[in-house]
Amino acid sequence: MTGVLLLMFGSAAKDDDLEAFLAEILGRAPTRAQVEDLRRRYSRIGWSPLVEITTDLAKKLADSLGDGFTVAVGARHGSPAIALGIEELVQRGAERILAVTLAPQESPDSARYVQSVQESLACLGEKAPEVVFVTAWWERPDFITALGERLRSFIRSHNPAADTVFMFTAHSLPSSMQGAGRYVDQLLATAWKVAGCAGVDSRLCQLVFQSRGRFGRAEWLGPGLLEQIELAGSQGVKQIVVVPVQFLCDHLEVLYDIDVQARELATAMGVSLLRPPMFNSDGDLVAVLSALVREGATAVA
Repeated sequence: MTGVLLLMFGSAAKDDDLEAFLAEILGRAPTRAQVEDLRRRYSRIGWSPLVEITTDLAKKLADSLGDGFTVAVGARHGSPAIALGIEELVQRGAERILAVTLAPQESPDSARYVQSVQESLACLGEKAPEVVFVTAWWERPDFITALGERLRSFIRSHNPAADTVFMFTAHSLPSSMQGAGRYVDQLLATAWKVAGCAGVDSRLCQLVFQSRGRFGRAEWLGPGLLEQIELAGSQGVKQIVVVPVQFLCDHLEVLYDIDVQARELATAMGVSLLRPPMFNSDGDLVAVLSALVREGATAVA
């Protein structure tokens, strides 16, 4: 039996969990201002559907894979914890586990997922199964095609103006983190491949970063989404299409940072901001992950 562990960052399940969730991320007790800021953002979107979407994705992936596979979800922060996901897979008879990060590009942050899994395995001792990590799968032609076709379909249905600017977004990280340059290179390649697949003129495209850390003084990867929206508005741009290439589903960084914060800024600048729908647990993403898992399982068998 091959187990599949879908790794996600995680989300606070309810309001009462906010302080503990933030403390886990920060490694210390959050301030009241930090808790209230997160509560405000969650409240604006009616809370994050991340856990529900990922759980549904796991069920659909299990159905697609069929006999010989079992799938669970593990969150680095919040619930269901990575340790719980591994325990579920072991209880179902998994002899080996493919741990797949639900972010196609390998970022400096990927190592923290690996560390979290390894710490959970250490608690199992001799009962720990073999684990193979899949932390970068952005180059898969089926992923590029799926994202590109989604963008192409969105363009057909919304018929954006010829001079519309396409901003491909990804989560920003401190630029000093080891591997940040490789992360940027992967994102650039992803964005340009997707644009080509969708038939978008590369001269209208740019890679921007969003959701920078709100605390501390570290320098983060840029240019930032909000800054680029302001710049575009000041240059007379009337329409922007924001295309996440690192996020796969609706969650706080999409539903608030793009759909609320970025759109409100764009509106104030006289700019229309559009965004294609996310994969969530749709069949095209299930197909990509199913093929990825089958290939990975064959390689380690």
